[in-house]
Amino acid sequence: MFACETEGVTFASEVTTSSAKGSEGERVSLAPPAYTITVVAKKEGFADSDAATATIQWGDGRPVFTGFSSVAIDTKGASDVNGDGTVDVADIATIISTMAARARMQKTGTQSDLF
Repeated sequence: MFACETEGVTFASEVTTSSAKGSEGERVSLAPPAYTITVVAKKEGFADSDAATATIQWGDGRPVFTGFSSVAIDTKGASDVNGDGTVDVADIATIISTMAARARMQKTGTQSDLF
């Protein structure tokens, strides 16, 4: 949510990612996403505000926020790792499967075991 001290403004925002890129060949490499959010406050009769920029990057499997005054994260479904709407033994199985695939990947030096 954007906020401004001046009442009645509208916000123009843009979200870009530096990790989106093409590739050639039979494999694709996916880098952790890094998002840049830029916003400008606008109001008729006023000059546009300076652009405010914030970034979201990933570090150690967690989002790292830079340039935000506050961040609220909804973690209600954080334990539902398979996305089926319930937290149960299927979530444990998903975690174990992912860990096993990563162990195989480290052993063979390939990422094909994850797909």
